[in-house]
Amino acid sequence: MSASRRGILKLSMGGATAFGLGGCITPGQQRQDALLRLSREFNNDLRWARYDTAVAHFQPAEARRFLKRVDLVGEELVIADHEMTSIKFEDPALKARTVAVFEWYTKRDPVLRKTSISQDWLFEEGVWRVTKQVRLRGPRFPLVPELASETAEGAPSPESGAPASPPADTEAP
Repeated sequence: MSASRRGILKLSMGGATAFGLGGCITPGQQRQDALLRLSREFNNDLRWARYDTAVAHFQPAEARRFLKRVDLVGEELVIADHEMTSIKFEDPALKARTVAVFEWYTKRDPVLRKTSISQDWLFEEGVWRVTKQVRLRGPRFPLVPELASETAEGAPSPESGAPASPPADTEAP
C-alpha cells in the first residue's frame, strides 16, 4: 500500500472513530450524567447549609416549604457528612431515585445521627427537579417532610434534640 493510501486510510479511520465516539452519547445518557452532577450539587448544598442554592432544585411550591423547614431549624442543624449511596433511573431516563445518607447533629444535642433519605427526581422542561424526599432509615431529619401520621408517631421527643419540621401534607402552598 502506498504512503498516500495509508495516510488516507489513517485519516478516514481517525475521522470515523471521532464521529463514532461523538455519536455514542444519547440524550438519555446526557440526562443521567446531568443528574449525577446535580444530585451531588444539591446534597453538597444541604451539607454546607447553602439552602438558597439548594432551593433551585425544587419546584417553586416545594421550595417555599423547604425554606420554611430551614427557618424552623435555624442555625441549630449541623450536617457533618453525607454520601450518595445509590441512583436508579427509569427507562427512559426522565425519572430517577437517589439515596443519600446524612450524618448530622444539632448544636443543642451534639449526638451524631445517621439518616438515609430517598430523593425522587423528575426531568421536565429540560431541568431535573427533586419532587419528593422520604426518610428511609434513621432518626427524623429536619429538612425532609414527614406525613402527619408519621410525625405524630415518629416525632422527636424534646430530649432528642432534633428540631421539628412542619409536616408536608399540612402545609399550605
